[in-house]
Parts: sequence; C-alpha cells; structure tokens
Amino acid sequence: SEGGFLLFGVSGHAHINIGDTSFDLRPHHVQIIFPADFVQVEQRSDDFCCQVLSYNDTLLREACRNLEASVFHLLRNVRFQLNNDYLSDTAVLLFQQLSLIQKHLSEESWRSVVLLQLMSFFVTFNDYALHEHLIGNFKTNRKHELLRQFFELLEEHYQTQREVTWYASQLCIT
Repeated sequence: SEGGFLLFGVSGHAHINIGDTSFDLRPHHVQIIFPADFVQVEQRSDDFCCQVLSYNDTLLREACRNLEASVFHLLRNVRFQLNNDYLSDTAVLLFQQLSLIQKHLSEESWRSVVLLQLMSFFVTFNDYALHEHLIGNFKTNRKHELLRQFFELLEEHYQTQREVTWYASQLCIT
C-alpha cells in the first residue's frame, strides 16, 4: 500500500496477508497497516465490513514523534492483531468521532483531527504494551534511536539527498 491504514472489523471476517504474515480480521479486531506494506485480501465473508482510517507516511511520522521507539518497533515489526477490549473500545470511539465530524471540517482541519486521533490511538497502544509487559523494561535512548534512524536514512538516500534539513524533516527534528 502507498499509505497506511488503521482497520477496525465491524462484521464478518476477512483473511488478510501483510507481507508474509496472515491475519483474520474479525469484528472488534484492529489491524495496523503501515505505508509500503504489501497487503493482500485472500478471503472475505459476504457480510465482511470494516472501518478504515487512511494516512500517509508524513502523518504517521508526526503521530509517532513522541512514541517510545520500542513501542513503535512493536507496532511496526512484531506483526500481530490487536483484539484487546481496551484497544477495541478506543478504535470504536475513534471511528465514531471521525464519522460525526468529517463532513463539517475543512481539509486542513480534517488532517489535524486525524493526526490527533492517530496520536491518541498510539498513546493507548503504548499504555497497553506497557501494561501487558509486551516491551518489558527495555527503554530506548532517544539520541541513540535518532542516530540509528539517521544512519538508515543516510544509507538509503545518500545519493539523492544531501541537505541536512531533509534528514531533519524525515526525523521530525529541527
């Protein structure tokens, strides 16, 4: 996918492959799909329905700016489906709020609301991950994490991007 998606199962079920990992999206399950993920829907029931919040990589970067690196790593690399009541309730509220206000907002206001909703969801996931000991006591040093991300960007873009400001914007720093 070009953008990312937050999927919330409403009814029925669908078998979804994200990369080489498979999931069944069912009612009250939440699935995060990141930009550049390869997604394939193999099977779905006739009554399958899900709510979708789409976002681009810039919005995702902004929403995750203050998220602990270990939590983001868990979201991004340890693929599993979020079917916890706490996260499900958060997703229900998120989609209810968005559906109530979408038609009343300008495009820029809509972008701000989506950003805040994504941030809210990620903060809730952070709380859930800490409570469930999914990330243990591992804490990432912010400077170390920024340096790691910088070297990844540098390795990928050194031939085309030479401006420090470009790398800073990719890392959401000044």
